[in-house]
Amino acid sequence: MKDGAGLLSDSIESTVVAESSTIDWRLLAGRRLNRLVALEHDCVVIRDRLDRLQTTYGLLLNESDRRTHRMHHVGKLHLALSEEFADLTQRHTAILASRSWRMTRPLRWLSSRGAGGKRLLIRILRALSRRPLLRRVAGALVRRMPGLHRLVRTTLFPKSSAH
Repeated sequence: MKDGAGLLSDSIESTVVAESSTIDWRLLAGRRLNRLVALEHDCVVIRDRLDRLQTTYGLLLNESDRRTHRMHHVGKLHLALSEEFADLTQRHTAILASRSWRMTRPLRWLSSRGAGGKRLLIRILRALSRRPLLRRVAGALVRRMPGLHRLVRTTLFPKSSAH
């Protein structure tokens, strides 16, 4: 593909030829026609390339928009999960710091020892329940925690129903 300077050189050449001899109009017209055909061909090729580039650009822009939207959605999801994780961590910390959790630590330790720990726990609870003062204090403490109260009643008195 020639640039605009090619046309200028053709016109200078034709001027020089005109001064030195008679002008061959057919030759000049043929050259100009060939040049015009070559430029039109180059223009069609460039338009085709431009069309392909615009199509590719449109596809890439759509893909970019789709990915941006997906990343925005993932970012929102990540933020929601982070907030939920922080809430669960805070609740877990509150449970571990609660009085009932600290008071039931020995019970959990005994129950983690399997059947032997459970039998030992039942013997201790039955021995404590024989002492009236300890029975009243333990009953008052256990009634404050309904789940523990139900567990103790079903463990000590497996055939009776919990209130």
